[in-house]
Amino acid sequence: MGRGSKEKTSNNQSLRKQLHEKSLRQQKELINWATKHKQLIVEPNDYYEDALGNSAADSETRVWKNNDKGTVVKNISLNHYGTPKALMNRILIHNLVFPTTAMKMLKVGTSDNGISIIVEQPFIEDSGIAPTMDEIQNYMTNTLGFTLSKGKGINAEYTKDGYIVTDIRPENVIKQSDGSLAVIDCFAKFEDESIANNIMGDVENQAQRFIDSMPSSQLKDETDLIKQESADYDLVNGIEPKPEHSGKAVPQDFTFADGTKVQAPFKPNVQQIDALNEMDRFMKSDEISMTLSGYAGTGKTSLMEMIAKKGRKQQRFSTHPY
Repeated sequence: MGRGSKEKTSNNQSLRKQLHEKSLRQQKELINWATKHKQLIVEPNDYYEDALGNSAADSETRVWKNNDKGTVVKNISLNHYGTPKALMNRILIHNLVFPTTAMKMLKVGTSDNGISIIVEQPFIEDSGIAPTMDEIQNYMTNTLGFTLSKGKGINAEYTKDGYIVTDIRPENVIKQSDGSLAVIDCFAKFEDESIANNIMGDVENQAQRFIDSMPSSQLKDETDLIKQESADYDLVNGIEPKPEHSGKAVPQDFTFADGTKVQAPFKPNVQQIDALNEMDRFMKSDEISMTLSGYAGTGKTSLMEMIAKKGRKQQRFSTHPY
């Protein structure tokens, strides 16, 4: 290998290392923000499978249809974007260019597969007729005013106002019954990264923009989590719940899979119910260890107290949630 080849290889390795370090730094910022604002969800695929049913998936995104709201929920993996900021920029540009299919951020996901961003998008009814590449190009250039700057067909690259938009292929575009097109997915970035920095700032500021636009139902979820943490404290410290209008979650009965009832400080969600029944199964088994993990505010303390209540009720064991 010649000297020039060695220098090129060394430069490439240095760039990859810089990108990796940049990505890790941004991931940490995003996780810190999501944890602080109660916007982090662990194993999002499992959660939405339970909540919304079966999904469709490709290498980048898993999609569920929410029939009640007329939307789709997308869990978009960070793996194809390098950094969280690149993925957020892609969502931002999509929303600016294609407002009828704009994405609203719901949560930040974390799992064994890495970090993801969960968004909600309007469901677009498909006419069943796929758009042609000529129709797509006409829509991008004549209707939206983009310039075809490079390539053609599925490899076409469109530019406008400092944006680069690609991957506008028939699979990512829906032709509606009136003949109009709706782009539901694309790849997008800024031509000049400094433009992105001026517009969006750091990762935490980008994320804050999402929380500022949260719908009222999501704000209610945020409030419910705060109430849950308060109820956790009261339960563990033996504080009797105050009468209604106290502003805290109302205690209620919870029934385990085997029919045993114990008092819960709040209504457990699907993930918490699964955790409770799995801990109960473990306590009845010959297994010697089990770990209950989760971020602050996810109800771990309350779940441990509930499983301890069940054990004492059945005189199986006595424990304390430390």
